[in-house]
Amino acid sequence: DVVGREVPESCSQQASVRDVATSMLASGSDAIAIVDGGQRVQGLVTVNAVLAWVAAGAGNADGPITGLLRGVPPVVVSGASVIDGVLAMAEADADALAVTSDGSSTGQLQTLVTPRDIARAFGDQPISILREIRLAPNTQTLSALNHRARALALRYLTSAASLDWVARFVFLTDVNIVKRVIGLAGGEAPPACWCFCGASGRGESLTRHAPQLVLIAEDEHGRPELQQRYERVSDALAECDYLARTDMTFDRSFLVASTAEWQRRYQGWLQDPVRTEMYLARPLFDLRPVHGSRSLWSDVERAVVGAVDRDILHVLANDCLASLPPLTFFKDAVVEKSGEQTAMFRLEQSALRPLVDVGRVFGMAARKVLGTSTIERFALARTLLPEHESIFREASETLRILLWQQARIGIGQGTSGSELPPALLSRHDRHVLKSGFRSILRLLEFTGNSPWFATL
Repeated sequence: DVVGREVPESCSQQASVRDVATSMLASGSDAIAIVDGGQRVQGLVTVNAVLAWVAAGAGNADGPITGLLRGVPPVVVSGASVIDGVLAMAEADADALAVTSDGSSTGQLQTLVTPRDIARAFGDQPISILREIRLAPNTQTLSALNHRARALALRYLTSAASLDWVARFVFLTDVNIVKRVIGLAGGEAPPACWCFCGASGRGESLTRHAPQLVLIAEDEHGRPELQQRYERVSDALAECDYLARTDMTFDRSFLVASTAEWQRRYQGWLQDPVRTEMYLARPLFDLRPVHGSRSLWSDVERAVVGAVDRDILHVLANDCLASLPPLTFFKDAVVEKSGEQTAMFRLEQSALRPLVDVGRVFGMAARKVLGTSTIERFALARTLLPEHESIFREASETLRILLWQQARIGIGQGTSGSELPPALLSRHDRHVLKSGFRSILRLLEFTGNSPWFATL
């Protein structure tokens, strides 16, 4: 509906560079699909590809267009939403999106979507923001783009229902900023995998709270050089106007280690959680690869999966009972479970943390804790324990509401959103949150006190 073109812009594989350029000029298109006789997409030619060809010295304009192909674009089905298209283009770093009859690359092309088309639905362009991040010349430019991305997110955080796609867009923003900062650092580096952990690793960090970085080195030999690079990247993120993290329990030097060392640490935490003070390492169990050699992260993941057993699940499930949600709101105060009244709603500590901790337990139970979000972990729990599906579905909805409140107030106030004055919450917001507190308590009681372990 947004694109509004009845006939897609396309050419055959036999078309020449001149033919395609002529078609682009006539139609004003930014991209043209190259199709076979069955109207199946074989590749994509963009204006940028033609310009790059010219800049490289051009050649025979009557030669075949196949030399300029940029690969097959991401594909969606015709019923996909604009948001689906934006995220597909963003995740693939593509210049266009193909809409096909069945949503597959072998389906018949129905239309081609470009960032110009997407712009009709947005005041700012998500694709343009992400593309400008990838080309930013310095951290000052990245700072401005960071603010633009958060402003766009705030504009579309109209309700908890918008949380999922906005969170994905903000996650891609943070990933691309980190990648660009690494690129600006310059120079060759030993093989490594850059990861997010904590809220960033779960894809649940929407405010300008700095991403929590972890670096996995291939071996101990490359660690010293990577430590220096880690320091430069972390300092550069502050220049991108991220808010400094104060909740990390480990210093920077600890967060850079070899694959073998990370494997040893995770095995130690899971085999002896009390003596190794595993509770301090909880954010590290949200590890997600974002740049570099993903195989190094996979090696660590296998070590975690291999060390999880029923005993550790029992310990961690009981530990979840240590964090209880508030009881209610009274005027502009929060009433804690103990009866104490506080002037600040500690959203992250008293409401988000219990949900995240329980989600982590069920992620481990499903052997898929690293690289997953809390909502994905609750979905895994519904699969493991279908007879208790309602508990986890309510928990997912409560999580969305909490993250939405944290994001809209945190972005609007320029804070991390970890703590909120109750005065910023409407009467309706408080009513919804009180219902959410009951859902959290129900989830905690089920996780810590029921014999669900026996069903695994």
